[in-house]
Amino acid sequence: MARHFTQLGMLDKSVFFWKKCLQVSVSAAWGAGELEASCALGLLYESLHQPHLAMSCHERCLQLALQLQRQDDAATAHAQLVQVYAQQAEHCSREGDLQGAAEFYSKCRDAALQCGDAASAGAACHHLGLIDQQQGSWQTAMDHQRAYMELSRQAGDQEAEGRACVAYAECQQQLGQLSGAVESLETHLELSRLQDPRGQATACCKLGVLYQQQGQLQQAVGYFERFFELARSLGERRLLDIARINLGAARSALRMPEYKQLCWGDLNGVLAWKSTRQAF
Repeated sequence: MARHFTQLGMLDKSVFFWKKCLQVSVSAAWGAGELEASCALGLLYESLHQPHLAMSCHERCLQLALQLQRQDDAATAHAQLVQVYAQQAEHCSREGDLQGAAEFYSKCRDAALQCGDAASAGAACHHLGLIDQQQGSWQTAMDHQRAYMELSRQAGDQEAEGRACVAYAECQQQLGQLSGAVESLETHLELSRLQDPRGQATACCKLGVLYQQQGQLQQAVGYFERFFELARSLGERRLLDIARINLGAARSALRMPEYKQLCWGDLNGVLAWKSTRQAF
């Protein structure tokens, strides 16, 4: 009856009969029956948007699968918990509950690792790192973003690995590890070379800023020029304006010593040029 009502889309009635199955299985100490009923109820509660009940059922399903030494069912339960924990973490984030979000992302990461889902484990680490950044815990954030980078590489997801490099570089920059930040961003550029022009533009901008902070103006100009070309190809007005400003400032800083020398050598000529814009 429970399966029949599920097929008909009558989920409330299906829940009623699966709960009956669960009660009978528990009374008879029939672990396999309780496992099946718990799994079915967990999926139904997900469909009915009742995440706490779904979570409780999937956690019970995992507990039973481990007791019965049914590894496939345990892996399935872990996979379901990855989704439920991630949804709850996202809900907490939207509500501004960073502690709750961190707790669920940690559970999501652990469940994903248990079922061999490196991509989901990496994504959870990324969100944990972002929460740490919001709280100013940059060293912990860097550890989480490093894990995101390694798990993305393990999953063979170059786009995610590139995002991880950018997040990792931001942590390094905040901790004063500028050369490490440059290396991470250059890795991102290589990974996103054929996939993500906007990500490349952002990385070039960040690299230009980092090199400018270190006084390496020629390198800064080079990356700002790449940023400008990418922004122009993307056709985004705001991005192009930012590129123009950064490139102009870097070029001005690069030419400043030459301009100063010129002023010292021929100030009158410089003043005349500023009035007429004629070569001197």
